[in-house]
Amino acid sequence: AVDADGVKLVPTPGLQALFAAALYNDTITQQMNSEPPPDRQRERALIFQDTLIPSLSHAAPWFDPNSTSLQLLFDFHTVSAESQIGTMQSIRDETIRRITSPAWGDWGTHNVKTLKIVERDCKIDFLARTVYAKIDVPWYLDSRGRKRRDALLDKNAIFPTAQNKSDDIISERKGTAKFVLHIPCSVKQGEQVKAIVDYGHGLFASRYEAEESTFLHEMANSNGYLITAMDWRGMSLYDLPIIVKTLLSDPSFFQVIRDNLIQGYSNKIALQHFAKHSLLDKDWLKFETKEIYTQPTTYLQPKMIFYGISQGGILGAGYSALLGSTSLLDQSILGAPGTPFALVLTRSHDFIFYNYLLRLNLYNNRHVRIILSFFQMGWDSVGASGHLSPPLTDENIPRVLIQAGFGDSEVTTISAAVLARAYKASLLPGHPIGVFGLSVEQAANDTFSGPKSAFTEILYEDDRQNLPKTNVP
Repeated sequence: AVDADGVKLVPTPGLQALFAAALYNDTITQQMNSEPPPDRQRERALIFQDTLIPSLSHAAPWFDPNSTSLQLLFDFHTVSAESQIGTMQSIRDETIRRITSPAWGDWGTHNVKTLKIVERDCKIDFLARTVYAKIDVPWYLDSRGRKRRDALLDKNAIFPTAQNKSDDIISERKGTAKFVLHIPCSVKQGEQVKAIVDYGHGLFASRYEAEESTFLHEMANSNGYLITAMDWRGMSLYDLPIIVKTLLSDPSFFQVIRDNLIQGYSNKIALQHFAKHSLLDKDWLKFETKEIYTQPTTYLQPKMIFYGISQGGILGAGYSALLGSTSLLDQSILGAPGTPFALVLTRSHDFIFYNYLLRLNLYNNRHVRIILSFFQMGWDSVGASGHLSPPLTDENIPRVLIQAGFGDSEVTTISAAVLARAYKASLLPGHPIGVFGLSVEQAANDTFSGPKSAFTEILYEDDRQNLPKTNVP
């Protein structure tokens, strides 16, 4: 740009200050006798300097970043962290506050109830016992009924006043959630519990998926793991009527799905807290044989692990990031995950059916794309796309292993790679292909525990060859 006399305009003061922040170091500050720039300003400046401007130079070879060619450069936030994930974080904190309050009571007395215990035969099974139970959970949905799946969040329950924080309110604002516990034969025979694994089920399934997945039982028996599972309230088998209504007749019902997912996250946080602090004290781990399970007096606290597959991995990515600051979760395994929701959905083979349902309610695919963008804004509050959006907070994100299927037609590996970059994951040596933005890091060995988070892909050659070449439903 030039002025009225045709003289090229100098870069704006804001842009000059931004580049000065990128060049900041202690020596320059001392020489100029000035205050260092705020950390956020410097972080923003380095993103421009190290990522955006080099990309611009690559796309436009005529552009010289070292001259005055660049006169104006800006970015802006389309949503604040408070509006995007503030409600979910408040419910997380309020859930932990309530279940650790003296008014809540002890997990071992009245907040967990056994529904049924099924004894297994270790001669033909990997499991010794399956326990069906229900747990009291803080309740945040409105008064339409605690079993109603069309309820919305009650703001008065999420942001209680000083009066509403009384012991009576904590007791009244309770719901229940069912879960299942699988105890392997190795634990019955006296092996120390090394981990408690919370399993996240797939699309429109339920906690019973953990019962049908025999590979989980074998893994638990081989390693001394306990397996817990709970429904993803909001995206489980029991929520299917609400989802069909959303797609067929009333897209505004997506808020119902989102709000029930948030309640479902609170349910899982309560289960996670119980599993970490009280599960090993339950009589469920005692057997009427000579092989009585007794946890050694000196033992390491079992690791708290989340393991989700497909939808379990997609939701689990946001759930794991949410729990990062709570110490309730040590690490996560995300199988066939991805983000953002709109990309996962529209690149899925199943979208052919969902698109058909949406087109019954909308005029054309442009309208479908618009409505999915609205859905994405709601999903951001529970998904990794919201909880891992920069600038990240100082919360300690758990260690994560991301496992993708190269050739997966349900959850595209493109979305898994996006998730891996959000988690700042690394590739391991021998990865089949390079992935943009991910560096290769040494695998674990006797002296090195490996990268904090890793992205792995399994190549399915036949499936990959049969993937569609276009993005048209």
